[in-house]
Amino acid sequence: MHLVRDIEAGLPARDGRQGGSRSAGHARVRHILSAVTTVAVWLLLPSLAAAQMASVPEVRLELQGILESQHQLQGQTGLVAAVRFPDGSIWEGVAGWADPTTGEELRVDHRFGFASITKTFVAAVVLQLVDEGVLDLGDSVGDFAGPFTYVNSSITIRQLLGHTSGVYNYTDHPDLVGLMRQDLNRVFSPEEMLAYFLEPPLYFAGSGASYSNSNYIILQIIVEAATGNALGDEIRSRLLEPLRLTATTFGGDEPPNGAVPTTWSDLTGNGSLDNFSGLYLAVSHNSARAAPGSMFSTVADIASWAHHLFDPTMFTAPTRSNMLDWHALSGVGPVWTGYGLGVQQFMFDGTEAWGHSGWISGSRSIMVYAPEYGFSVAAVDNDATSSHGLTAQAFVEYLRSLDYTTTAVEEPPGLHPVSVYPNPVRVGGQLSLSRETDARFELYDLLGRRVLVSSGDQEAVRLDATAPGVYIWRLVGTSEGGSGILNVSR
Repeated sequence: MHLVRDIEAGLPARDGRQGGSRSAGHARVRHILSAVTTVAVWLLLPSLAAAQMASVPEVRLELQGILESQHQLQGQTGLVAAVRFPDGSIWEGVAGWADPTTGEELRVDHRFGFASITKTFVAAVVLQLVDEGVLDLGDSVGDFAGPFTYVNSSITIRQLLGHTSGVYNYTDHPDLVGLMRQDLNRVFSPEEMLAYFLEPPLYFAGSGASYSNSNYIILQIIVEAATGNALGDEIRSRLLEPLRLTATTFGGDEPPNGAVPTTWSDLTGNGSLDNFSGLYLAVSHNSARAAPGSMFSTVADIASWAHHLFDPTMFTAPTRSNMLDWHALSGVGPVWTGYGLGVQQFMFDGTEAWGHSGWISGSRSIMVYAPEYGFSVAAVDNDATSSHGLTAQAFVEYLRSLDYTTTAVEEPPGLHPVSVYPNPVRVGGQLSLSRETDARFELYDLLGRRVLVSSGDQEAVRLDATAPGVYIWRLVGTSEGGSGILNVSR
């Protein structure tokens, strides 16, 4: 069901200064910087406390023991995992080798192909565009692109995101692998994937639900038509840059930005693993799987991404509700219990988790976030032999037993009763407040300069003249207060 599992199986200022005396101006600057520093320190406290959890020797030993146990049980060449705790700290671990024949070590900073976890990034871009009014979940393919043979132009964005379109899965086509292998440096376009590798639809749109990578190829075309930008650029400016996911790249149009380990696959079908590294990084392979599955990253970045993706401030409340509206898909295993809009639902022995799994020749991966506890887990191997459900469940069973209240930081009264979303927000976008307030909204850059002030009695603020960057926001003139960090992207 996951991308290229079948493709590759068995084959090789305003300056906010105002008038007044110099001393009064200095006093204002000191007051603003003091307020900014207070907010910044408070916002950093969770990660300071979190370091205690990630550094507890017993916790680290237990997590490493779980990783090594799963490696021995499942027999992967190598297995890497990361855990992001509710307080912000990250544990990372390695078991096994990149190349046992040469002694090449596997490292936590190695970049892996995370396959269908890419879909969560694509879905996040689409859902942000929905929040901005650029797209609507009810918009149809024909509104932006096509016509395409075997693609009903009335199929909606919601149906594409949730795999209910009925469009044939192009990665099941028997001719795809051969064309990809003719020229490993060939760059495929999403339109070529639809033109060459589609078959008649499996069912009428909306009458069934089955996993199809073609849905995300079509979403790539829609995003690029709606924004005028390449999908990779949208992912970078909206997600990777503001969230500081510096080890993550969109493989559809750029190579990994760090070392990639040796990867393995059974190229001849004889039951033995062969070196797959050349094909793993081939331009033809990564451009062919673009939106459905081409992201390269580290386990730490992916564990952090899970936290950001499911943060309630990432999308408006209605959009988040739509994303997490689960439905069943045909042909999936017992751990994968539902699909929303670009995200999977899992159940691990009674504990619900959200995220996505991924599978390409050379690596199998999983990303899960447990909303009841607030931790996230990412794991990946370098030979695609893992049972990622078993790996994730082993970590979840231990992590849910920990007492996270021992490192919790008490929130100062009245500091965050009002929240803002989406966060990150784009330049020129609309920033919404979680409820109407008569407070004045103020935005400061990290030098303490006020760059925006908006009157009260509102539920939204426009950011028309705000440059990309990191800002401090606060509500002033009311007892309810509110403050925080705001990321503004291009």
